[in-house]
Amino acid sequence: NRLKAYWDLEDYYARKKNGGFWDVCVYADFYFIGSSEAAGLGFADSASANAYLEEAKLEAGGVRGAYTLDSAYLQSLGYYPRGTTAFVMANAPAGLRLDRVAGNVIYDPAAPPGRVPVFACADWGSQKVPVLVFDQAGNLQQVVNSTASLPGNIKRAQSSYITGLKAQPFSCSPGIDSPRQQVTVGYNAPPGSINGAYILSGGHTVRGLTSGTSSVTWDGRNASGQPVPDGVYTLYLETESPDPSVLTPPDTAELGVNTNLPSPATTWYLAEGYTGSNATGGEFDTWLLVQNPNDVQAGINVTFMQPGGVNTQHSYSLAPHSRFTIHVDDILPDTEVSTKVEADVPVVAERAVYFNGGNAGHDTIGVNSPSNSWYLAEGYTGGDFDEWVLIQNPGDNSANLNVEFQTQEHGVITQSYILQPRSRFTIHVDDILPDAQVSTYLQSDQQVVVERAQYLNGMRSGSCSIAARNPSYTWFFAEGYTGGGFEEWLLLQNPQSTSATVDVMFMELDGTNTAMQFVVPAHSRFTIPVHQFLPDAQFSTRFITDVPVVAERAMYWKDRSDGHDTLGAPCPEYEWFFAEGYTAEGYEEWLLIQNPWDDKATVNIDFMLPGGSTQSIAITVEARSRFSLDVGAVIGPTEVSLKVSSDMPVVAERAMYFNERSGGHCSIGAIE
Repeated sequence: NRLKAYWDLEDYYARKKNGGFWDVCVYADFYFIGSSEAAGLGFADSASANAYLEEAKLEAGGVRGAYTLDSAYLQSLGYYPRGTTAFVMANAPAGLRLDRVAGNVIYDPAAPPGRVPVFACADWGSQKVPVLVFDQAGNLQQVVNSTASLPGNIKRAQSSYITGLKAQPFSCSPGIDSPRQQVTVGYNAPPGSINGAYILSGGHTVRGLTSGTSSVTWDGRNASGQPVPDGVYTLYLETESPDPSVLTPPDTAELGVNTNLPSPATTWYLAEGYTGSNATGGEFDTWLLVQNPNDVQAGINVTFMQPGGVNTQHSYSLAPHSRFTIHVDDILPDTEVSTKVEADVPVVAERAVYFNGGNAGHDTIGVNSPSNSWYLAEGYTGGDFDEWVLIQNPGDNSANLNVEFQTQEHGVITQSYILQPRSRFTIHVDDILPDAQVSTYLQSDQQVVVERAQYLNGMRSGSCSIAARNPSYTWFFAEGYTGGGFEEWLLLQNPQSTSATVDVMFMELDGTNTAMQFVVPAHSRFTIPVHQFLPDAQFSTRFITDVPVVAERAMYWKDRSDGHDTLGAPCPEYEWFFAEGYTAEGYEEWLLIQNPWDDKATVNIDFMLPGGSTQSIAITVEARSRFSLDVGAVIGPTEVSLKVSSDMPVVAERAMYFNERSGGHCSIGAIE
């Protein structure tokens, strides 16, 4: 009946009014999200907003409550008689919000001035349609043909927005021995406007949260209380204004879970270390680098763990804001060694190994705590590559270790080992799987620490990296270069029982972004030769996947005279720390910073020198781009540790090259 009366009205104006007509219109008694509502949700158009809400299953939650409507219309109609007065676009397009329950009609100012019919409140029996008359300034002047169903409370709409929405620190580290057990998102919201908060991932609700008046806290766990995989998540703030004339749009913020990267801490573990020699690699020099970023002196105790459980301890003092170096060969010559560092204040620890007469080397950050499971995406035993998996058992009990080698060629191969207490253990993967591309998954009944060293050219060059503690939905790499004879390989490990769809974005220095997509089969390893897809470019990389995976990046140069490798970062962060750094004797040191966001980032860099002296500079990293800093050009020849602080979460790595780039290494940093 309502639809018939609607078309009768159209027919009346078409036949009886000189020169007037109605455009095509559709009456639809359902909830409507228009362009203004879509903009309030952060979308470019209503189609995108509706698709998002349908996927996130939030339409019946907060969003509908934020825009309380009895009914709305998808229509574009107008009455255009000859003269100056006109019916402008009606209902939702005209900015009307009808709430019969609360007895309100809320309007946005009309543009151009004119008359807006309120068809939802028409008295079809008497053929009366209420009309709101607006003046040149968009103000309501009068109501014509008022009906009983038209609410008497007619208000001009206002908007009041959530501001200051920010997660800091950006991520938390649930389920591991870390002080970063929760992340707090602060905001400034109109009183009473926050109606709920949800953590979202891939269009699905992970968990509902209890929101406060100015902040909400998440512990990185799902609705069942279990830690979620690493990666970037979305906080959705549901709104409902106490005053129906005041619109507070919902808002979102990104936040993360990061159990893979360490933070400044009082305990550090480093599984790899070698102070002996061999016929091809020559003498191996192992160096322990410790950064004290605090305002007070740091006392550290270092335990060196050798095969069979033999331990040696040494103690040191570090000046505030300084970098400290320990040459392990001077303490323990000709041995394999793992290291544990214990400090009285939080510090940062790395380990560098140089060999082949100083023409090659590798380096990695340590980890803060052992774990029962570890993942290694990279691994290759073909040609003249040698892969070694290094396991440190820092506990007082023997560890039963199960290792799965996940290959592209041979499926999954399983091996088991027993590790002595407080010892270091080595697996030569080539002895198990010669000529294979392999990812590795390790499980232990005792908590252990895992790294992987990859040597090539008869152990004349190589790389090393910490293992991943957990897979992640997102991965970031600040470094990336395919010019000047550099090869870059991205290595993906999918430990899940289903295939993974991986979206890759390469972000270049000038802000150019290149997108690609790959599918990684279940329980396998996948390789992306970036130099073949993106030649002669400097860039950073971002991965987004539909199931959690593990990602590393390996680079080789000068006909593979050397290479380096690092685990990625599951998410950006505001602060980064690097213990190692050297710019004398022909060493190049480069700081690589990735800004994956749509706004530029202001980044401050502190250089911490031996003895405690410091220097600082500030730089700008443009949106969705990468920045490279030549550290030696700023501070001259010296040993140095770095602290990177940003007003937006970024990703940072440090690369070093030496002997005219015959050798080099790279590492991700520690976060806070």
